[in-house]
Amino acid sequence: MVNQRPPADSFSVYDTCDASTPPERELDDVQERQIYSCAVTFGYGASVVHVSAALESYRVLVSFAGQITEGELGELGRLYGDLTSRVTLRYSAPGSFTTAVLEFATPAQAEEASRGIHGTAINETRLNATLDLRSSVADSGSAGILRNSKVKVSWFTPTTTAFLHYHDKLEAMTHATQLDGWIVGGRKVKASFQKPTINQRRSFTVIVNGLPAHNLNWKNYLLKHSKATSIDITKPVPLLHEDACHRAKTILERHGIVESFDVLALDPSKSKTVAFAHFSTAEAASAAVAFLNGKKCTELENSPLWIELVFSVKYSVPVLRFSCIRAELDTLRDAHTDAKMGYYDKNEHGAPVPNVVLRVYGTDAKAVARLKLSVERVLAGETVQVDGSCVWDDIFLKKEGTDFLRGLGEVKHASCYVQVHADTRTRCLRLYGDTELKAVTRKLVLEYLEQQRAKPQIITLSPDTFHQLLKGRISQLDRIASGVVLDIVKQELRVQDLQRKATVLLPPRRFVQSVFATRQKPGKKSSPCVASTYIAETVFKVSASHDALAALSLL
Repeated sequence: MVNQRPPADSFSVYDTCDASTPPERELDDVQERQIYSCAVTFGYGASVVHVSAALESYRVLVSFAGQITEGELGELGRLYGDLTSRVTLRYSAPGSFTTAVLEFATPAQAEEASRGIHGTAINETRLNATLDLRSSVADSGSAGILRNSKVKVSWFTPTTTAFLHYHDKLEAMTHATQLDGWIVGGRKVKASFQKPTINQRRSFTVIVNGLPAHNLNWKNYLLKHSKATSIDITKPVPLLHEDACHRAKTILERHGIVESFDVLALDPSKSKTVAFAHFSTAEAASAAVAFLNGKKCTELENSPLWIELVFSVKYSVPVLRFSCIRAELDTLRDAHTDAKMGYYDKNEHGAPVPNVVLRVYGTDAKAVARLKLSVERVLAGETVQVDGSCVWDDIFLKKEGTDFLRGLGEVKHASCYVQVHADTRTRCLRLYGDTELKAVTRKLVLEYLEQQRAKPQIITLSPDTFHQLLKGRISQLDRIASGVVLDIVKQELRVQDLQRKATVLLPPRRFVQSVFATRQKPGKKSSPCVASTYIAETVFKVSASHDALAALSLL
């Protein structure tokens, strides 16, 4: 928690008070809370005094390999702020580095000192300085661990038991052997013959355990193929899957606020239901693990609740893109054995989802971080570049361009797909899929762009625009697209160099105003604005690059 008043250069509610007029209430009434791993100090009313992030610290660690006294380090530290404690030295093995701890009054002073001291020298001894994040402000001097508020929760999926009745003992024993290990309702069941009593002569029973409880569609199927005379179920109204998930979330909420609770789709081959929960604080997550892990819960029909702290990252990937990169993701999953990666293309009800959920998780933060970086490289795809620059054209924002890219994605070679994604945010094309297919697709995209940029274009100009071009304004147009020639005989405006993409120096609308806007003389009425005049009287056929055409199209 924050025990110091915020630095003078940070925002503070106290800055609004006059120095001679103290606040109406005592400072002890100010509340301090932990929110999202940050220490937040609240003032009176709806006001925030100060926020300290988890990466802020009062301490600076200075390491060096030489002879430097505590006094010399103290004088250096006071150049950046007030030291709240005596400088202490931590000696290591002979011949290794010595570490000094400088503790400042505010995190801002500590951060400035770490930047200023790093790389400086005392007595020809170079100093290395860094913040001591093991005692960050948000952790109030606690141990240097990466705290987490996410947990993985699992419990036994609710099941039910069926009793199959037979008239003949031998028939019952035979079907018990046959039914053991069957897949019923997507689950592997266990069947056993119930030992009859001494006086039992007519009805014999086979017990089938592990049947799905979330639906009873298997009842008629089991009765038909088992050739039993009748069937009884232990739970006429079994615990539904949705109810079990709701109860599990309610159990977790007893230890803190649960911000999200993602339940994975049921896997028929597994006996447990798995979910990922995100608590609002790390303390709540730790408390839930301490009190609930391995304990039986009556709400879940005495099933134990297994819960562990994990570091988890979730991604949403379109189905087609996922099919293109699945082979690469499988390779990463097999290579990173210390972290886990799962794909979930169905929701908790078993229905397909348009976007595949990709989750990277594990108990080792560094392992999860390494796998996360590798996965994000795959998700970023391969950009289409020419001479080190990303290729982009606004035609990919139109229906013609999107149809072309969609057609490339429908091409399938063996079991491999390729997809071209037009990223409008970064204005680049991203390729996903097999390496050979991406090379072929890249060539097709570049050929398509060349064809589009070489197409003749027809631009309708007003008479006023045509007259200004004749008066010499074509020289100003040449600054936008090099090699522009006005052929009056053929009435064509052409760009000589079609292979080189013209560079737009000004935004198109500003360019139109600078080239074609008439200068108003005193006492003379100005002509209409060319940029808003579209009189179709003179037509020019233009063969130009797309950038030049984009500027001309606004005339």
